Amino acid sequence: MKRFVFVVLFIIFGYSLVYPESGWQGDQASEVKTDTINFDNQLSAADDSVQKALETLDELIGGGSSSNQSLNTTDNVIFNNITSTGKFSGDGSGLTGISAGTGLPEKIEFIIDGQGSTIVTGASGHKAIPYNCTIDYWELVTNVTNGNITLDVKSSNYTNYPVFTSIAASAKPALADINESTDSTLSGWAKVLVKGDRVQTQVDSADINGVAVLTLYVTKN
Repeated sequence: MKRFVFVVLFIIFGYSLVYPESGWQGDQASEVKTDTINFDNQLSAADDSVQKALETLDELIGGGSSSNQSLNTTDNVIFNNITSTGKFSGDGSGLTGISAGTGLPEKIEFIIDGQGSTIVTGASGHKAIPYNCTIDYWELVTNVTNGNITLDVKSSNYTNYPVFTSIAASAKPALADINESTDSTLSGWAKVLVKGDRVQTQVDSADINGVAVLTLYVTKN
């Protein structure tokens, strides 16, 4: 914005040098009229003199009498450079069309490590879910190509914890002598998770001497 103001001033000064007969040097800035036809961004039709235009630009770069800038309900604003010193205030009651990060992809990852031995069966940790989301698909990978592993995916909530219930039905993540697999059909899965739920992996069977990683790819609701 400061660069824009400098360019405006440079153009005005240069014009006065090239066309001294315009008499601008002796006029007050408030008396020099502007062509407002294309003023549809920072400037408007109200800025019909050089003085008014400069005052408007001065306000926009923070040099005016007011340190608070207001947005109208019809304003479309893109914030490209917000620093740590910039702050917004108000309750936001007049704002619409703003989502709280919904529709964004996330992932929930479980690492199952045999630590030098064959992976053992049983529960293998759980993670708390900090947002509402829907499971889109899973990926299961391992660092070995010979061996089998079948996992169950379970969930619980604050009320039922530590009791976990399967959400994978019979379509459980599994590998059979391959090192990667994925499924986006999720037949029979309870795919919707609620903020505060806990998700757990359980090894149903395994003969893999290595590491397996299950990733659930989700979309925030």
